[in-house]
Amino acid sequence: MHVLDALIVGLAQGLAILPAISRSGATIAAGVFMGLERGLALRYSFLLSIPAIIGAFVLEAITHAAEWAQSIDVVGYGAGMVAAFLVGYWSIAVLLKMLRSRQFSLFAYYCWAVGGGVLLMEVFSLQP
Repeated sequence: MHVLDALIVGLAQGLAILPAISRSGATIAAGVFMGLERGLALRYSFLLSIPAIIGAFVLEAITHAAEWAQSIDVVGYGAGMVAAFLVGYWSIAVLLKMLRSRQFSLFAYYCWAVGGGVLLMEVFSLQP
């Protein structure tokens, strides 16, 4: 991986601030487009998410520090963190398996179906 590859993948992550753009999808696609091996693109994408997640947490912590100090639920937050870690770890394992077996296109069909369903729900829930 070269500096230019990292720069382009980072710019793709920046595009994910736009609505309906998946951060991980944009970074993985950019990495594969730049010629990176699929597994490396996936691992790099998830490593690249660490600073973004930490930065978002710090901003939220600063913004809501006073509220959290008064009503923090350590057990609830702890359970949520453990659940998020386990599901995230499992999700990465599934994605790696799909990439290795060349079945990643199945994920695209899933995304299209879910995205289409959400759009239909949004269209039919509009009120005059």
